[in-house]
Amino acid sequence: MTTCLARVVVIGVTLLAVLAHPAAAAPLLEDGDAAELAQSLADASDEQDICYGWQIDVQDDSGGPSGQEIGSNLGPGRLVSAAAGSCKRTVVLEGVVSYTCDSCESEDSASVRVRSSVPGGPTFEDLEDLGLKGGDLTKDTGDVVLINMVGALPLIVASKGAATPVPVEPSTVVPAASDGPTNRPSTPDWLRDSWLALSALLILVAGGAFWLFRLFNDDRRRRRAAARAADLRNSGGGITKSLAAREATADPPPDPAA
Repeated sequence: MTTCLARVVVIGVTLLAVLAHPAAAAPLLEDGDAAELAQSLADASDEQDICYGWQIDVQDDSGGPSGQEIGSNLGPGRLVSAAAGSCKRTVVLEGVVSYTCDSCESEDSASVRVRSSVPGGPTFEDLEDLGLKGGDLTKDTGDVVLINMVGALPLIVASKGAATPVPVEPSTVVPAASDGPTNRPSTPDWLRDSWLALSALLILVAGGAFWLFRLFNDDRRRRRAAARAADLRNSGGGITKSLAAREATADPPPDPAA
């Protein structure tokens, strides 16, 4: 019983770990969001002759996906430096996002800056003036905050007179629901904050179900054994009574002396 319960516990914890930490999950942006953001930067780069990009280092000590969130007008996962020969002016949003462990006393944090080679180009203070805060990257809406920050860079450049404004063409196509920002990070805060409690709950449920199953089976075995013993006793008593009746009604043996 102990061995079976241990196997149930191991399987339950493994399944929860797989669900909580998808192997292919991006730190902040989903693939569709990153591709759409990169395309908008490509359009701005063609108009302004400026290369735009983003590079965010994500460290999740609670077990979520960590790594670098990178992209530019060249495409998702590509740095602006990959086109150093053709990019004379660059504007890149850089930052660090840290998610702390559940038992840590420190809180989640984020820091952001704008690295620009454009004279009079955008700064992080310009983003703050638009209501975009670096600390908001740690929230559930961190992906939306990142998209808004990066998307605002070409607008700030144009507002400062460092480049021509990017023309806005009205779209006649209604985007699908899956094409918009997901409004959530790859690993929700509630899951990162409570995965230990969920693991314990799963273990208790699995252990309780296993214990009830064993208790039911043991009780059924005892009932079957008791019924089988009763049947044997009843059949044995009937045979004894039948033999006694036969002896009582049988003719007496002949007398040798007669």
